[in-house]
Amino acid sequence: MSKVTREVVATDKNGQKYQKIEVKYGYKLVMLQAVCQGTRYIVAAALVPINVHEDTLAYRLVKSACDVLGPRIY
Repeated sequence: MSKVTREVVATDKNGQKYQKIEVKYGYKLVMLQAVCQGTRYIVAAALVPINVHEDTLAYRLVKSACDVLGPRIY
């Protein structure tokens, strides 16, 4: 499983601030939707580890959407 670690500032019950390490585990779904005449449908999607940035998926998702939708322009 993938994880993301970062330092955060928290406050205890006495109002004192302290730093702690927060770890999140999981995956995320990144998708492109097409909207035509009020109908929405997914044309491309990727399920990736939480630490993968969406920018790295952009070309792959757009290429996949063009393969699904074809060469026509809306």
